[in-house]
Amino acid sequence: MIRKLFVPQPKASRFGRPPLYRRMCSADGGSAPTTRFLSATGKTFGGLQKVLGITSFTGIVYFVWQWQEQQRQNEEHQEEQQRQKEERERPARTIIDSKVRSTSTDVYIPRSELSDKLKVAVFSLKEDLQDYFISITGNREAGKSQLIRYVLDGYDGVLEVSLENDTPPRMAIRTILGVTDENAVARAFVEAESKLGRKPIILIDIHERVTNPNVLDAVSNFAKDFGYEKKLAKVLVVCSTAGTAAGITGDGRRIDFFVPQLTRKELDSADARRVFEIWHGKRVNDEDVQRMFDLVGGRIGNIKEILVLGRDGTMMGSLDKAIAWMKGKLLRDVRQYETIDRCGGFSPKGECLASWLAHEVARFPFDKCLPFKRVPLSPEDFAKTARDAHAHPIYFHPHIKGYCARSPFVHDQLRSVAFQPNSRRSPA
Repeated sequence: MIRKLFVPQPKASRFGRPPLYRRMCSADGGSAPTTRFLSATGKTFGGLQKVLGITSFTGIVYFVWQWQEQQRQNEEHQEEQQRQKEERERPARTIIDSKVRSTSTDVYIPRSELSDKLKVAVFSLKEDLQDYFISITGNREAGKSQLIRYVLDGYDGVLEVSLENDTPPRMAIRTILGVTDENAVARAFVEAESKLGRKPIILIDIHERVTNPNVLDAVSNFAKDFGYEKKLAKVLVVCSTAGTAAGITGDGRRIDFFVPQLTRKELDSADARRVFEIWHGKRVNDEDVQRMFDLVGGRIGNIKEILVLGRDGTMMGSLDKAIAWMKGKLLRDVRQYETIDRCGGFSPKGECLASWLAHEVARFPFDKCLPFKRVPLSPEDFAKTARDAHAHPIYFHPHIKGYCARSPFVHDQLRSVAFQPNSRRSPA
């Protein structure tokens, strides 16, 4: 009479295979290795009786199952520990692996002097200034974002935060790192610094649509807190307009880096001509370069717009049509500027000096600019009002310390700015 063995049923194997004892006791008698195992088990049964105190074949099978179950639990425990370790390290690893969106050198006009100065500001400042944040400002379409990406290209640990709506920077960073509290963010940056050998870099790029004062205050507080007070990272803030930069003070812990538009000499360089040919699809002659410079100045973003729209086979199809289109765009910008006086003047005092300022700027040579001491208006108030009015024919140049026209063409058009009924014809 064959006695049926009773063996406790274990959990299913995590590898999807039947447990060892089930393979041994299968209906087909098991595979050749299993048969050899049973044979070996029979030969050593006497030894197992003495060593383990096992008195039956059922006990042997149960012992094998227990060993197999313990191995499975150990593996699962190790995997869980590894998963928890990776989860703890993930925020720091995200920071370390972050890089800026690189700028293709094929379509970038190198500006060596500016690049070297920006590298010094980011990596080699004096000790008392190392924790200040850097506010990168400049003319619209002057290539600020392209310059900073060119300088930081290839560096690890550069976390890029693009603000295109009213999301505060702290919330944006928590979302990028996948954490929910500030302590976890701080731990991640400390760990990243220990592995990088230097402080990580946070690059905050603020879109021109972001004008909410609360958001700009949040950026200002974040830059001071993360950079100067907690010393967790080097903070760079790229401002689309001077008006945006004026709202991010950092309580004075700020270093201003101004990116001017390209000079006529830079537009004549071999690198510039090579890039122009790529954008336009064919060689651009000296006369056309001069026409574009007279129209938009050295604002490389506007020049690219003209060359791309004027390619053969596009909707415009010729450089003449693209230049005419850009001319209309700039004229609309001048007309929009006239609305400042109609809409209450420059904040916060409501000084209706827009028309007067336009005529004064036009009286001075294009490359000299109107000295700011002649204007009873702070550069910050001017920049904020121009930003809110979406009108930028005039800008404040911090190096020249004066109010300048956007381009030679715009400089000529400023003479036609109409005085409004409430416009003041002099600052007195």
